[in-house]
Amino acid sequence: MELGFVVQVVQLLAGLTVIGGAVFAVVQVRELKRQRQGAVAFTFIQQWNSERSDDLDVVYALPDAADPRQIDGDAAIRHAANSVYMNLEQLGLLVHDEFIDLATADEWAGGAVRVSWRKLRPWIEAKRDRAKSQRPGEWFQWLAERMAERRTRDETVGAHTAYRNWGR
Repeated sequence: MELGFVVQVVQLLAGLTVIGGAVFAVVQVRELKRQRQGAVAFTFIQQWNSERSDDLDVVYALPDAADPRQIDGDAAIRHAANSVYMNLEQLGLLVHDEFIDLATADEWAGGAVRVSWRKLRPWIEAKRDRAKSQRPGEWFQWLAERMAERRTRDETVGAHTAYRNWGR
């Protein structure tokens, strides 16, 4: 064998090793991101389920486009509205920053986001007016709007019906 040929083979193998290493690194980074998303989603869902379900019931009992004075005038309702609003604000930011993907957030909390936004919107807009800032509720609104854009199934149909044939 000629030395030039051996050098070419070694260079080719070195190049393939670098390319293989880069592909492996990309796959590992994607897997790490997927694992991180799963961990964040799990933690958020656990926290929500243990601390916020009663607050959500209070918000659900409000009329659509509830009068901000009705919410602010009752300490229990105001507490529940603030709790739901701040948690959905956090969820919106987690989705935006890709810690939780939109599809997962929508399947898990899409109903809560849509219903809560429908009921709390005037109250949040009143907060914005008082603060002279569009920042209160910004990520909650962003999330509600993204979920409205992606409607993948009828809002009146639950997962038990929509995915009845899943896995078959």
